[in-house]
Amino acid sequence: MTCDCVDVDGAAGPGADVAAAGSERWHMVPWAVLLALGVTSAGAQTAGLFVPTLTLGQTFTDNTTQSITGRSSEFVTTVSPGLSYSSRGGRIQGFASYALNGALYARDHERSNLRHSLNASLASDWFDRRLSLAARVSTTRASASALDRPGNDSFRDLPGSTTVQSYALSPALRGRLLGEMRYEASLNWLSTRTGSATLSDSTALSGSFSLASALAGTPLSWSLAATRTTSDFSLGRSTTSARVVGQLDYRLSPDLTLGLRGGREQTELTELQGSRSTDNWGLSANWRPTERTRVSATWDHRFFGNGYSISAEHRLRRSAFRFTDSRDVSDNAGFGAASSARTLFDTLFAQFAATEPDPARREQLVDAFLRSSGLDGNRAAGGGFLSSAATVQRRQDLTWTMTGLRTSLLLSTNRSQGSRVDAGSNVNDDFAGGNVLDQRAYNLSITHRLTPTATAGLSLQDTRTRASTSGIRTEQRSVGLNWTTQLGRRTALTALVRHVEFDSPTAPYTENSVNAVVNMRF
Repeated sequence: MTCDCVDVDGAAGPGADVAAAGSERWHMVPWAVLLALGVTSAGAQTAGLFVPTLTLGQTFTDNTTQSITGRSSEFVTTVSPGLSYSSRGGRIQGFASYALNGALYARDHERSNLRHSLNASLASDWFDRRLSLAARVSTTRASASALDRPGNDSFRDLPGSTTVQSYALSPALRGRLLGEMRYEASLNWLSTRTGSATLSDSTALSGSFSLASALAGTPLSWSLAATRTTSDFSLGRSTTSARVVGQLDYRLSPDLTLGLRGGREQTELTELQGSRSTDNWGLSANWRPTERTRVSATWDHRFFGNGYSISAEHRLRRSAFRFTDSRDVSDNAGFGAASSARTLFDTLFAQFAATEPDPARREQLVDAFLRSSGLDGNRAAGGGFLSSAATVQRRQDLTWTMTGLRTSLLLSTNRSQGSRVDAGSNVNDDFAGGNVLDQRAYNLSITHRLTPTATAGLSLQDTRTRASTSGIRTEQRSVGLNWTTQLGRRTALTALVRHVEFDSPTAPYTENSVNAVVNMRF
Protein backbone atom coordinates (compact mmCIF):
# COMPACT_ATOMS: atom_id res chain seq x y z
CA MET A 1 0.00 0.00 0.00
CA THR A 2 1.17 3.53 -0.69
CA CYS A 3 0.08 6.66 1.05
CA ASP A 4 1.46 9.19 -1.43
CA CYS A 5 0.85 12.86 -0.81
CA VAL A 6 -0.09 14.25 -4.22
CA ASP A 7 -1.58 17.64 -4.94
CA VAL A 8 -4.72 18.01 -7.05
CA ASP A 9 -2.70 19.13 -10.07
CA GLY A 10 -0.73 15.91 -10.05
CA ALA A 11 2.55 17.25 -8.65
CA ALA A 12 4.08 15.39 -5.78
CA GLY A 13 3.44 17.00 -2.45
CA PRO A 14 5.52 16.86 0.75
CA GLY A 15 6.69 13.38 1.61
CA ALA A 16 5.74 11.84 -1.75
CA ASP A 17 9.33 10.90 -2.73
CA VAL A 18 9.96 9.13 0.55
CA ALA A 19 6.67 7.27 0.52
CA ALA A 20 7.06 6.21 -3.10
CA ALA A 21 10.68 5.03 -2.66
CA GLY A 22 9.73 1.80 -0.94
CA SER A 23 6.26 1.32 -2.31
CA GLU A 24 7.55 -0.32 -5.48
CA ARG A 25 8.98 -3.25 -3.55
CA TRP A 26 6.93 -5.56 -1.36
CA HIS A 27 4.37 -3.19 0.09
CA MET A 28 1.72 -4.28 -2.37
CA VAL A 29 1.68 -7.60 -0.48
CA PRO A 30 -0.88 -6.50 2.15
CA TRP A 31 -3.15 -5.16 -0.59
CA ALA A 32 -2.91 -8.47 -2.44
CA VAL A 33 -3.57 -10.51 0.71
CA LEU A 34 -6.55 -8.38 1.72
CA LEU A 35 -7.93 -8.58 -1.82
CA ALA A 36 -7.47 -12.36 -1.84
CA LEU A 37 -9.28 -12.66 1.48
CA GLY A 38 -12.09 -10.47 0.21
CA VAL A 39 -12.48 -12.44 -3.04
CA THR A 40 -12.39 -15.70 -1.10
CA SER A 41 -15.07 -14.47 1.29
CA ALA A 42 -17.33 -13.62 -1.64
CA GLY A 43 -17.40 -17.30 -2.59
CA ALA A 44 -17.49 -18.67 0.94
CA GLN A 45 -20.40 -18.88 3.33
CA THR A 46 -19.78 -15.66 5.21
CA ALA A 47 -21.76 -12.74 6.51
CA GLY A 48 -19.50 -10.32 4.63
CA LEU A 49 -20.93 -6.93 3.77
CA PHE A 50 -19.48 -4.26 1.47
CA VAL A 51 -20.65 -0.69 2.13
CA PRO A 52 -19.65 2.27 -0.09
CA THR A 53 -19.08 5.48 1.90
CA LEU A 54 -18.66 9.17 1.15
CA THR A 55 -17.50 11.85 3.58
CA LEU A 56 -17.71 15.57 2.78
CA GLY A 57 -16.12 18.09 5.14
CA GLN A 58 -15.52 21.80 5.51
CA THR A 59 -12.99 23.11 8.04
CA PHE A 60 -12.06 26.61 9.11
CA THR A 61 -8.89 27.12 11.15
CA ASP A 62 -7.35 30.35 12.41
CA ASN A 63 -3.81 28.86 12.41
CA THR A 64 -3.37 26.49 9.49
CA THR A 65 0.44 26.16 9.94
CA GLN A 66 0.20 25.78 13.74
CA SER A 67 2.71 28.59 14.27
CA ILE A 68 2.95 31.18 17.04
CA THR A 69 4.10 33.73 14.48
CA GLY A 70 2.72 34.31 11.01
CA ARG A 71 -0.70 32.90 11.88
CA SER A 72 -2.93 32.48 8.84
CA SER A 73 -6.54 31.36 8.59
CA GLU A 74 -7.70 28.87 6.01
CA PHE A 75 -10.78 27.10 4.66
CA VAL A 76 -10.18 23.45 3.76
CA THR A 77 -12.67 21.31 1.85
CA THR A 78 -12.29 17.54 2.17
CA VAL A 79 -13.83 14.78 0.05
CA SER A 80 -13.34 11.13 1.00
CA PRO A 81 -15.00 8.38 -1.04
CA GLY A 82 -14.40 4.95 0.41
CA LEU A 83 -15.45 1.35 0.85
CA SER A 84 -15.84 -0.66 4.03
CA TYR A 85 -16.14 -4.40 4.52
CA SER A 86 -17.12 -6.43 7.58
CA SER A 87 -17.67 -10.13 8.17
CA ARG A 88 -18.92 -11.78 11.35
CA GLY A 89 -18.80 -15.42 10.34
CA GLY A 90 -17.62 -17.99 7.85
CA ARG A 91 -14.04 -18.41 6.72
CA ILE A 92 -13.29 -14.68 6.66
CA GLN A 93 -13.85 -12.55 9.74
CA GLY A 94 -12.93 -8.98 10.54
CA PHE A 95 -13.21 -5.61 8.85
CA ALA A 96 -11.52 -3.38 6.28
CA SER A 97 -12.02 0.31 5.55
CA TYR A 98 -10.43 2.16 2.62
CA ALA A 99 -10.77 5.85 1.69
CA LEU A 100 -9.24 8.23 -0.83
CA ASN A 101 -8.91 11.53 1.04
CA GLY A 102 -8.73 14.76 -0.94
CA ALA A 103 -8.11 18.16 0.71
CA LEU A 104 -8.57 21.43 -1.19
CA TYR A 105 -7.18 24.64 0.35
CA ALA A 106 -9.06 27.84 -0.49
CA ARG A 107 -6.01 30.14 -0.19
CA ASP A 108 -2.82 28.10 -0.19
CA HIS A 109 -3.55 25.89 -3.20
CA GLU A 110 -0.08 24.29 -3.12
CA ARG A 111 -1.01 22.54 0.12
CA SER A 112 -3.92 20.69 -1.49
CA ASN A 113 -3.32 16.94 -1.50
CA LEU A 114 -4.63 13.44 -2.05
CA ARG A 115 -4.00 10.55 0.35
CA HIS A 116 -4.93 6.90 0.59
CA SER A 117 -5.89 5.42 3.95
CA LEU A 118 -6.56 1.79 4.79
CA ASN A 119 -7.35 0.31 8.17
CA ALA A 120 -8.07 -3.39 8.14
CA SER A 121 -7.93 -6.50 10.29
CA LEU A 122 -8.98 -9.76 8.60
CA ALA A 123 -8.47 -13.41 9.53
CA SER A 124 -9.16 -16.58 7.57
CA ASP A 125 -9.29 -20.22 8.73
CA TRP A 126 -8.96 -23.29 6.51
CA PHE A 127 -9.04 -27.09 6.80
CA ASP A 128 -10.91 -27.25 10.11
CA ARG A 129 -8.82 -24.39 11.54
CA ARG A 130 -5.53 -26.16 10.87
CA LEU A 131 -4.34 -23.32 8.62
CA SER A 132 -4.97 -19.65 9.36
CA LEU A 133 -3.93 -16.32 7.88
CA ALA A 134 -4.31 -12.93 9.54
CA ALA A 135 -3.60 -9.58 7.90
CA ARG A 136 -3.61 -6.10 9.40
CA VAL A 137 -2.97 -2.67 7.87
CA SER A 138 -3.15 0.78 9.44
CA THR A 139 -2.35 4.31 8.26
CA THR A 140 -1.98 7.43 10.38
CA ARG A 141 -0.37 10.86 10.50
CA ALA A 142 2.08 11.45 13.35
CA SER A 143 4.96 13.66 14.47
CA ALA A 144 8.47 12.54 13.55
CA SER A 145 9.60 13.51 17.06
CA ALA A 146 7.70 12.89 20.25
CA LEU A 147 8.79 16.36 21.43
CA ASP A 148 7.49 18.16 18.33
CA ARG A 149 4.00 19.53 17.84
CA PRO A 150 1.56 16.70 17.16
CA GLY A 151 1.12 16.46 13.39
CA ASN A 152 -1.85 14.13 13.42
CA ASP A 153 -4.34 15.97 11.22
CA SER A 154 -5.28 13.74 8.32
CA PHE A 155 -5.39 16.56 5.73
CA ARG A 156 -2.40 18.77 6.67
CA ASP A 157 1.29 18.45 5.79
CA LEU A 158 2.75 20.18 8.82
CA PRO A 159 6.50 20.59 9.43
CA GLY A 160 7.78 17.57 11.33
CA SER A 161 4.75 15.40 10.58
CA THR A 162 4.82 12.19 8.58
CA THR A 163 2.58 9.41 7.34
CA VAL A 164 3.10 6.15 9.22
CA GLN A 165 2.01 2.90 7.58
CA SER A 166 2.02 -0.45 9.34
CA TYR A 167 1.50 -3.89 7.80
CA ALA A 168 1.30 -7.29 9.45
CA LEU A 169 0.87 -10.79 8.02
CA SER A 170 0.64 -13.90 10.20
CA PRO A 171 0.17 -17.36 8.65
CA ALA A 172 -0.01 -20.33 11.04
CA LEU A 173 -0.29 -24.09 10.75
CA ARG A 174 -1.48 -26.17 13.71
CA GLY A 175 -2.53 -29.73 14.45
CA ARG A 176 -1.80 -32.86 16.53
CA LEU A 177 1.17 -35.22 16.66
CA LEU A 178 0.88 -38.80 17.92
CA GLY A 179 -2.57 -37.92 19.23
CA GLU A 180 -1.18 -36.50 22.49
CA MET A 181 0.66 -33.37 21.41
CA ARG A 182 -0.40 -30.16 19.73
CA TYR A 183 1.95 -28.36 17.38
CA GLU A 184 1.90 -24.88 15.85
CA ALA A 185 4.24 -23.36 13.27
CA SER A 186 3.81 -19.68 12.49
CA LEU A 187 5.40 -16.71 10.74
CA ASN A 188 4.87 -13.09 11.74
CA TRP A 189 5.87 -10.32 9.33
CA LEU A 190 5.59 -6.72 10.56
CA SER A 191 6.61 -3.67 8.57
CA THR A 192 6.42 0.00 9.52
CA ARG A 193 6.97 2.77 6.94
CA THR A 194 7.58 6.16 8.54
CA GLY A 195 7.61 8.30 5.37
CA SER A 196 10.44 10.41 6.84
CA ALA A 197 14.05 10.76 5.69
CA THR A 198 15.19 11.16 9.31
CA LEU A 199 13.36 8.11 10.70
CA SER A 200 13.91 4.46 9.90
CA ASP A 201 11.54 2.16 8.11
CA SER A 202 11.58 -1.25 9.73
CA THR A 203 10.86 -4.86 8.93
CA ALA A 204 10.61 -7.66 11.50
CA LEU A 205 10.24 -11.33 10.52
CA SER A 206 9.64 -13.87 13.25
CA GLY A 207 9.24 -17.62 12.93
CA SER A 208 8.22 -19.95 15.74
CA PHE A 209 7.45 -23.60 16.38
CA SER A 210 5.82 -24.97 19.51
CA LEU A 211 4.76 -28.30 21.00
CA ALA A 212 2.26 -28.66 23.84
CA SER A 213 0.60 -31.50 25.71
CA ALA A 214 -2.95 -32.34 24.66
CA LEU A 215 -3.97 -34.68 27.48
CA ALA A 216 -7.43 -34.01 28.91
CA GLY A 217 -8.46 -34.56 32.51
CA THR A 218 -5.08 -33.76 34.07
CA PRO A 219 -4.17 -30.50 35.87
CA LEU A 220 -0.56 -30.57 34.66
CA SER A 221 0.41 -29.51 31.14
CA TRP A 222 3.65 -28.60 29.35
CA SER A 223 4.82 -26.70 26.28
CA LEU A 224 8.06 -26.09 24.40
CA ALA A 225 8.56 -23.16 21.99
CA ALA A 226 11.41 -21.95 19.78
CA THR A 227 11.39 -18.48 18.19
CA ARG A 228 13.78 -16.68 15.85
CA THR A 229 13.35 -13.00 14.93
CA THR A 230 15.23 -10.81 12.44
CA SER A 231 14.67 -7.06 12.69
CA ASP A 232 15.98 -4.56 10.14
CA PHE A 233 15.97 -0.74 10.47
CA SER A 234 16.71 1.17 7.25
CA LEU A 235 18.81 3.83 9.03
CA GLY A 236 20.16 1.51 11.68
CA ARG A 237 21.23 -2.11 11.44
CA SER A 238 19.83 -5.62 11.13
CA THR A 239 19.84 -7.84 14.22
CA THR A 240 18.78 -11.40 14.97
CA SER A 241 17.49 -12.91 18.20
CA ALA A 242 16.55 -16.49 19.06
CA ARG A 243 14.84 -17.97 22.10
CA VAL A 244 13.90 -21.44 23.36
CA VAL A 245 11.48 -21.70 26.30
CA GLY A 246 9.92 -24.64 28.11
CA GLN A 247 6.88 -24.16 30.37
CA LEU A 248 4.94 -26.16 32.94
CA ASP A 249 1.37 -25.16 33.83
CA TYR A 250 -0.67 -26.40 36.76
CA ARG A 251 -4.42 -25.83 37.03
CA LEU A 252 -5.16 -25.25 40.70
CA SER A 253 -8.87 -24.86 40.01
CA PRO A 254 -11.14 -24.42 36.98
CA ASP A 255 -10.57 -20.66 37.33
CA LEU A 256 -6.86 -20.42 38.18
CA THR A 257 -3.77 -21.69 36.34
CA LEU A 258 -0.14 -21.06 37.36
CA GLY A 259 2.90 -21.48 35.14
CA LEU A 260 6.69 -21.78 35.48
CA ARG A 261 9.09 -21.51 32.53
CA GLY A 262 12.75 -21.35 31.69
CA GLY A 263 15.01 -21.34 28.68
CA ARG A 264 17.84 -19.65 26.87
CA GLU A 265 18.04 -16.82 24.35
CA GLN A 266 20.65 -15.37 22.05
CA THR A 267 20.64 -11.76 20.84
CA GLU A 268 22.82 -9.28 18.97
CA LEU A 269 21.13 -6.22 20.50
CA THR A 270 23.43 -5.92 23.51
CA GLU A 271 26.67 -6.31 21.54
CA LEU A 272 28.52 -4.02 19.14
CA GLN A 273 29.55 -7.12 17.18
CA GLY A 274 28.52 -10.72 17.53
CA SER A 275 25.88 -12.01 19.92
CA ARG A 276 25.41 -12.94 23.56
CA SER A 277 23.56 -15.88 25.11
CA THR A 278 21.71 -15.63 28.43
CA ASP A 279 19.41 -17.78 30.52
CA ASN A 280 15.83 -16.62 31.02
CA TRP A 281 13.06 -17.71 33.33
CA GLY A 282 9.59 -16.56 34.28
CA LEU A 283 6.21 -17.06 35.95
CA SER A 284 2.64 -16.73 34.73
CA ALA A 285 -0.88 -16.74 36.16
CA ASN A 286 -4.33 -16.76 34.58
CA TRP A 287 -7.49 -16.22 36.61
CA ARG A 288 -11.00 -16.17 35.16
CA PRO A 289 -13.56 -16.39 37.97
CA THR A 290 -16.50 -15.43 35.71
CA GLU A 291 -17.24 -14.88 32.04
CA ARG A 292 -17.06 -11.12 32.67
CA THR A 293 -13.81 -11.01 34.63
CA ARG A 294 -10.36 -11.93 33.38
CA VAL A 295 -6.91 -11.37 34.92
CA SER A 296 -3.57 -12.54 33.53
CA ALA A 297 0.05 -11.79 34.40
CA THR A 298 3.47 -12.87 33.15
CA TRP A 299 6.95 -12.02 34.40
CA ASP A 300 10.26 -12.91 32.74
CA HIS A 301 13.92 -12.29 33.49
CA ARG A 302 15.36 -11.42 30.08
CA PHE A 303 18.57 -10.04 28.57
CA PHE A 304 17.25 -6.47 28.99
CA GLY A 305 16.15 -6.96 32.60
CA ASN A 306 12.63 -7.72 33.77
CA GLY A 307 9.88 -8.00 31.20
CA TYR A 308 6.25 -8.42 32.14
CA SER A 309 2.66 -8.17 30.98
CA ILE A 310 -0.38 -7.59 33.19
CA SER A 311 -3.96 -7.48 31.93
CA ALA A 312 -7.20 -7.12 33.87
CA GLU A 313 -10.70 -6.55 32.56
CA HIS A 314 -14.20 -6.65 33.97
CA ARG A 315 -17.52 -6.18 32.19
CA LEU A 316 -20.81 -5.05 33.67
CA ARG A 317 -24.11 -4.78 31.85
CA ARG A 318 -23.42 -1.28 30.52
CA SER A 319 -19.80 -0.59 31.40
CA ALA A 320 -16.36 -2.15 31.11
CA PHE A 321 -13.01 -1.67 32.81
CA ARG A 322 -9.65 -2.60 31.27
CA PHE A 323 -6.07 -2.22 32.52
CA THR A 324 -2.83 -3.32 30.86
CA ASP A 325 0.80 -2.85 31.88
CA SER A 326 3.71 -4.24 29.85
CA ARG A 327 7.47 -3.93 29.49
CA ASP A 328 9.11 -5.53 26.47
CA VAL A 329 11.49 -5.03 23.55
CA SER A 330 10.12 -3.10 20.55
CA ASP A 331 11.96 -4.22 17.41
CA ASN A 332 10.05 -2.05 14.91
CA ALA A 333 9.62 1.67 14.19
CA GLY A 334 5.99 1.81 15.35
CA PHE A 335 4.41 3.14 18.52
CA GLY A 336 4.82 1.04 21.63
CA ALA A 337 6.47 -2.23 22.51
CA ALA A 338 6.12 -4.88 19.84
CA SER A 339 3.15 -3.17 18.23
CA SER A 340 2.29 -1.37 15.04
CA ALA A 341 1.53 2.33 14.79
CA ARG A 342 -1.41 3.28 16.96
CA THR A 343 -4.23 5.17 15.29
CA LEU A 344 -7.12 6.43 17.37
CA PHE A 345 -9.21 3.69 15.75
CA ASP A 346 -6.64 1.03 16.81
CA THR A 347 -6.62 2.34 20.36
CA LEU A 348 -10.41 2.41 20.69
CA PHE A 349 -10.64 -1.01 19.02
CA ALA A 350 -8.42 -2.43 21.77
CA GLN A 351 -10.21 -0.50 24.52
CA PHE A 352 -13.66 -1.70 23.44
CA ALA A 353 -12.53 -5.35 23.48
CA ALA A 354 -13.92 -5.80 26.98
CA THR A 355 -17.28 -4.40 25.85
CA GLU A 356 -17.57 -6.26 22.52
CA PRO A 357 -15.35 -9.33 21.90
CA ASP A 358 -16.61 -9.88 18.32
CA PRO A 359 -14.24 -7.98 15.93
CA ALA A 360 -16.85 -7.08 13.30
CA ARG A 361 -19.41 -5.85 15.83
CA ARG A 362 -16.64 -3.99 17.67
CA GLU A 363 -15.60 -2.25 14.44
CA GLN A 364 -19.16 -0.96 14.04
CA LEU A 365 -19.23 0.11 17.70
CA VAL A 366 -15.96 2.06 17.36
CA ASP A 367 -17.07 3.62 14.06
CA ALA A 368 -20.33 4.80 15.62
CA PHE A 369 -18.49 6.22 18.64
CA LEU A 370 -16.01 8.11 16.45
CA ARG A 371 -18.78 9.62 14.29
CA SER A 372 -20.91 10.64 17.29
CA SER A 373 -17.85 12.18 18.98
CA GLY A 374 -16.64 14.02 15.86
CA LEU A 375 -13.24 12.28 16.01
CA ASP A 376 -10.91 11.21 13.18
CA GLY A 377 -10.06 7.53 13.59
CA ASN A 378 -6.99 7.80 11.33
CA ARG A 379 -5.12 10.30 13.48
CA ALA A 380 -2.39 9.16 15.86
CA ALA A 381 -3.48 8.31 19.36
CA GLY A 382 -1.78 9.79 22.40
CA GLY A 383 1.11 7.82 23.83
CA GLY A 384 3.95 5.97 22.12
CA PHE A 385 7.07 6.91 20.16
CA LEU A 386 8.56 6.54 16.70
CA SER A 387 12.03 5.00 16.92
CA SER A 388 14.85 4.11 14.51
CA ALA A 389 16.39 1.28 16.56
CA ALA A 390 15.25 -1.42 18.95
CA THR A 391 14.04 -0.04 22.28
CA VAL A 392 12.77 -1.22 25.64
CA GLN A 393 9.35 0.29 26.21
CA ARG A 394 6.90 0.20 29.04
CA ARG A 395 3.26 1.03 28.38
CA GLN A 396 0.34 1.33 30.77
CA ASP A 397 -3.29 1.75 29.70
CA LEU A 398 -6.34 2.26 31.89
CA THR A 399 -9.77 2.52 30.26
CA TRP A 400 -13.33 2.77 31.52
CA THR A 401 -16.27 2.77 29.12
CA MET A 402 -19.92 3.26 30.01
CA THR A 403 -22.91 3.04 27.70
CA GLY A 404 -26.16 4.30 29.16
CA LEU A 405 -29.62 4.70 27.70
CA ARG A 406 -28.76 8.24 26.54
CA THR A 407 -25.19 8.93 27.70
CA SER A 408 -21.94 7.20 26.78
CA LEU A 409 -18.54 7.85 28.34
CA LEU A 410 -14.96 6.89 27.55
CA LEU A 411 -12.26 7.70 30.09
CA SER A 412 -8.71 6.58 29.36
CA THR A 413 -5.20 7.32 30.47
CA ASN A 414 -1.94 5.84 29.24
CA ARG A 415 1.76 6.19 29.88
CA SER A 416 4.66 5.22 27.61
CA GLN A 417 8.30 5.15 28.68
CA GLY A 418 11.08 4.13 26.31
CA SER A 419 14.86 3.89 26.00
CA ARG A 420 17.21 2.40 23.40
CA VAL A 421 18.38 -1.17 23.91
CA ASP A 422 20.42 -1.68 20.71
CA ALA A 423 24.04 -1.09 21.77
CA GLY A 424 25.29 -1.07 18.18
CA SER A 425 23.00 1.64 16.80
CA ASN A 426 24.02 5.31 16.60
CA VAL A 427 20.93 6.65 14.80
CA ASN A 428 20.06 10.21 15.71
CA ASP A 429 16.45 9.94 16.90
CA ASP A 430 14.59 10.79 20.13
CA PHE A 431 16.46 8.03 22.00
CA ALA A 432 20.00 9.07 21.02
CA GLY A 433 22.55 9.72 23.77
CA GLY A 434 20.81 7.51 26.32
CA ASN A 435 17.68 9.66 26.31
CA VAL A 436 14.61 8.27 28.07
CA LEU A 437 11.24 9.54 26.86
CA ASP A 438 8.22 9.63 29.12
CA GLN A 439 4.79 10.41 27.68
CA ARG A 440 1.43 10.55 29.46
CA ALA A 441 -1.95 11.02 27.80
CA TYR A 442 -5.40 11.58 29.27
CA ASN A 443 -8.65 11.40 27.30
CA LEU A 444 -12.29 11.98 28.20
CA SER A 445 -15.15 11.69 25.71
CA ILE A 446 -18.81 12.08 26.64
CA THR A 447 -21.75 11.78 24.24
CA HIS A 448 -25.38 12.44 25.15
CA ARG A 449 -28.40 11.67 23.00
CA LEU A 450 -30.56 14.79 22.81
CA THR A 451 -33.27 13.32 20.59
CA PRO A 452 -33.74 9.99 18.82
CA THR A 453 -31.66 11.40 15.92
CA ALA A 454 -29.29 13.94 17.52
CA THR A 455 -26.38 13.68 19.98
CA ALA A 456 -24.00 16.17 21.59
CA GLY A 457 -20.51 15.44 22.78
CA LEU A 458 -17.53 16.76 24.72
CA SER A 459 -13.94 15.59 24.32
CA LEU A 460 -10.94 16.58 26.47
CA GLN A 461 -7.36 15.52 25.75
CA ASP A 462 -4.04 16.20 27.44
CA THR A 463 -0.67 14.77 26.32
CA ARG A 464 2.59 15.47 28.16
CA THR A 465 6.08 14.44 27.00
CA ARG A 466 9.41 14.75 28.83
CA ALA A 467 13.00 13.97 27.72
CA SER A 468 15.43 12.91 30.44
CA THR A 469 18.75 14.18 28.98
CA SER A 470 17.64 17.61 27.74
CA GLY A 471 14.88 18.18 30.26
CA ILE A 472 12.59 19.38 27.46
CA ARG A 473 8.89 19.18 28.29
CA THR A 474 5.95 19.62 25.94
CA GLU A 475 2.21 19.51 26.55
CA GLN A 476 -0.81 19.59 24.27
CA ARG A 477 -4.29 20.35 25.61
CA SER A 478 -7.44 20.29 23.53
CA VAL A 479 -11.17 20.61 24.10
CA GLY A 480 -13.85 19.88 21.52
CA LEU A 481 -17.62 20.25 21.39
CA ASN A 482 -19.61 18.39 18.76
CA TRP A 483 -23.17 17.90 17.61
CA THR A 484 -24.35 15.04 15.38
CA THR A 485 -27.72 14.51 13.77
CA GLN A 486 -29.13 11.94 11.37
CA LEU A 487 -30.18 13.55 8.10
CA GLY A 488 -31.45 10.23 6.82
CA ARG A 489 -31.26 6.52 7.43
CA ARG A 490 -27.67 6.38 6.14
CA THR A 491 -26.58 10.03 6.33
CA ALA A 492 -25.28 11.94 9.35
CA LEU A 493 -24.09 15.51 9.89
CA THR A 494 -21.45 16.36 12.53
CA ALA A 495 -20.38 19.86 13.59
CA LEU A 496 -17.24 20.24 15.73
CA VAL A 497 -15.68 23.24 17.47
CA ARG A 498 -12.14 22.64 18.78
CA HIS A 499 -9.50 24.60 20.71
CA VAL A 500 -5.88 23.39 20.94
CA GLU A 501 -2.93 24.69 22.98
CA PHE A 502 0.61 23.35 22.60
CA ASP A 503 3.32 24.36 25.08
CA SER A 504 6.89 23.86 23.86
CA PRO A 505 10.27 25.63 24.30
CA THR A 506 10.70 25.81 20.51
CA ALA A 507 7.32 25.73 18.72
CA PRO A 508 4.32 26.65 20.90
CA TYR A 509 1.01 27.53 19.28
CA THR A 510 -2.75 27.85 19.79
CA GLU A 511 -5.45 27.03 17.27
CA ASN A 512 -9.21 27.32 16.99
CA SER A 513 -11.16 25.44 14.35
CA VAL A 514 -14.71 24.76 13.21
CA ASN A 515 -15.50 21.63 11.26
CA ALA A 516 -18.66 20.33 9.55
CA VAL A 517 -18.76 16.78 8.16
CA VAL A 518 -21.43 14.83 6.29
CA ASN A 519 -21.04 11.03 6.44
CA MET A 520 -22.96 8.91 3.93
CA ARG A 521 -23.20 5.12 3.82
CA PHE A 522 -24.81 3.55 0.76
